[in-house]
Amino acid sequence: ACVFGCAGSPLCLRAAWPRGAGSLQVNEVVFSPSASHWATCSDDGSVRVWSLASMELLIQFQVLNQSCLCLAWSPASCARPEQQQVAAGYSDGTLRVFSISRIAMELKMHPHRAALTAIAYSADGQTILSGDKDGLVAVSRPRTGMTFRVLSDHRGALISTVQSRSKEHGDFGAQWGDLWLAASSDQRISVWAANWPQGHCELVDWLSSPSPTLMEVGSGGSRGGGSACPPDHSVLRPFTGSQPTTVISCCLLPLGRVPAGVCGPRRASRGGLL
Repeated sequence: ACVFGCAGSPLCLRAAWPRGAGSLQVNEVVFSPSASHWATCSDDGSVRVWSLASMELLIQFQVLNQSCLCLAWSPASCARPEQQQVAAGYSDGTLRVFSISRIAMELKMHPHRAALTAIAYSADGQTILSGDKDGLVAVSRPRTGMTFRVLSDHRGALISTVQSRSKEHGDFGAQWGDLWLAASSDQRISVWAANWPQGHCELVDWLSSPSPTLMEVGSGGSRGGGSACPPDHSVLRPFTGSQPTTVISCCLLPLGRVPAGVCGPRRASRGGLL
């Protein structure tokens, strides 16, 4: 798996792929909070957990006849290592939670009718946010297996990422303890404040982000003209910065493309519903 740095150079994690796995598309890579392990999910329905030190495969969870499209590792706030979990979203709309220590599936839910495309834990690890290709975001509690809210504000646009963090003092003037955002393929980002223990969730702002410009790299190494990130790779990856209107956006790139001016903060336009 390769991650592009801001200079355009790939940072590659090379691991021995299991025999018989063939050539599989890896849909997401996530690291454990301690950065000692990493996990991948693939089109064959597998979730694999690897050791970063040895690059060896340690655990494999397998779901048949489904593609695993998104992945999230439970946050460090879940305290003890034996409580670490990986949440995975599948093409049939199901969400599964796997225990790393017990090497077992702990929970299966069906919060979506469409394929899941993004998933994230809340900062305290007690809530799971999941988005699907139809633009719906479900809010679920892994302890009870219940989905207690479905948000349709992005309806019609694939949810490309969901992220959550603890709110800093004064962020967006929100009164509750968590902030989270959802980004969709129509380049809109919704920002929410939440009090998960009480089940409160409130939309506080909308942001929009322009398409990044990419430079083609020819066979001779020369760069061609700029082009917008193509639809099949325009997955927005935003991160809230210290300023409420600062968003860092990147897109997933096929091999042979180099991001030109993609990394770094972008000012997002603010306003009402776009």
